[in-house]
Amino acid sequence: MDADAKTSSNPSDDEATVASLLRGYRLAAGLSQAELAERASISVAAIASLEQGLRKSPHQFTLNNIADALDLTRAERTKFEEARTRAHARRVQAQQVALDSNLPDELLLNNLPPELTSFVDRENDVPEIKLLLQSHRLVTVIGAGGAGKTRCALRVAGEMLDDFVDGTWFVELAHTSDPALVATTVAKALKLQEVPNRSALETLLAYLKRKHSLLFLDNCEHVITEVGHLVACALRDCPHVRILATSRESFAIAGERAYRLPSLPVPNVSELESLQQLLQYGSVRLFGDRAASADDRFTLTMETAPHVAYICRRLDGIPLAIELAAARVNVLSARTLARKLDERFLMLTGGDRNALPR
Repeated sequence: MDADAKTSSNPSDDEATVASLLRGYRLAAGLSQAELAERASISVAAIASLEQGLRKSPHQFTLNNIADALDLTRAERTKFEEARTRAHARRVQAQQVALDSNLPDELLLNNLPPELTSFVDRENDVPEIKLLLQSHRLVTVIGAGGAGKTRCALRVAGEMLDDFVDGTWFVELAHTSDPALVATTVAKALKLQEVPNRSALETLLAYLKRKHSLLFLDNCEHVITEVGHLVACALRDCPHVRILATSRESFAIAGERAYRLPSLPVPNVSELESLQQLLQYGSVRLFGDRAASADDRFTLTMETAPHVAYICRRLDGIPLAIELAAARVNVLSARTLARKLDERFLMLTGGDRNALPR
């Protein structure tokens, strides 16, 4: 196919979306979603999510990989970038309007906490969880402590706000030490008032019975039995409610689809050849981002690269551990930090005073 034919097959609308452009470019190249996914080193689910418009503003890293895989011209890349920028601007504007509107609590349609730091990697996990949540009413993101379950699920919920006309509700269960208070905690998150002669669970189920809502239940592992009972009741009595949960273990109930969130990929120190190669690893990008936030003098260079790679590998790609280590670069060099990680459990204590004790 010559360049003119390829260009004529592509969308030309100045307001084209990432979805329409991607589909047009892919078809013009004669590739299936699976073939493009293989070339771009991302999942088929990620390509499908982008083409369906489920994800309107992909990360720059993903966009670059797709553009390279499709061998796009400079003009086509510019169109792709502009579509991504427009989508991102619309989302930021919508969030700001919501913040400035001063709506009463009962009129707000979500209570998701803001993301205070940049979202790094999970390029494949987010779209895959979103696709699962479209076809299953209960999706539980499971994984080890510090794997980034909450942050990943929060991004999923944020990108699916438009799918739930009656709201998306975040329920933090980490501080709920009494299992008997699980239903009360969920009801409070939804701003529900107590009803005489009715339990908190009954009140909650009656409210959700005709709602098209998403419940995001975070940190369920220590009250897993009680949350599992609540979730089973909601699945039975509230046919339009979907539930996204995070836990170190699944509920093991009918209708659940568990998604195990892996640690971030880590580099092999002995195989490093360039900074570009190193930045292919999410663990390294996370360390670099958080280290630069802790100390604006920090930069990833070929001198620091081996130490950063060692740190990420030594910490098994666990996001929480990497963030805690990166926060130390304002007092320790990457070389010193790597050397001291043999004492890693002492080294990685402290951090955000508002964080959970773990």
